[in-house]
Amino acid sequence: MKGKQKDYDQRLKTLMKTQTSDYITDADNKSRALWQVINNERKAKPNQVNKWKLIADGKTLQDPAEIADCLNSYFATAAERTLQAHNINIKNSNQETPPITNFKLQLQPATQTDIQTAIDSLKPKTSSGIDEISAKLVKTCK
Repeated sequence: MKGKQKDYDQRLKTLMKTQTSDYITDADNKSRALWQVINNERKAKPNQVNKWKLIADGKTLQDPAEIADCLNSYFATAAERTLQAHNINIKNSNQETPPITNFKLQLQPATQTDIQTAIDSLKPKTSSGIDEISAKLVKTCK
């Protein structure tokens, strides 16, 4: 039984190859015929167009822009609606302000040796930071 199944599968595969080869050979535009065969195998182009439909607030929306606006407003206000549903008011929450301290930032002048040591400690990466200057460039220009 398995031998017959294998023979059938091989025969079917051979017939499909022959048919495809004949189709491409007989075609006037071989490039187009080849791509048609490829797309038919891949099922790349669906024949039907999906129509979008969204029911919101009892209205049926079919325009993609209206659907996008509706979804945008829904997700943009999701947190606010959740807080209202649980009777949570953000403005009345017990957030403590940080205590005011008398400590001030004290800076010391940097020497040329300090700067050389800092540059030497950088890893020679080519990626740049917010200043758009890479550490490798700084080390090269040192």
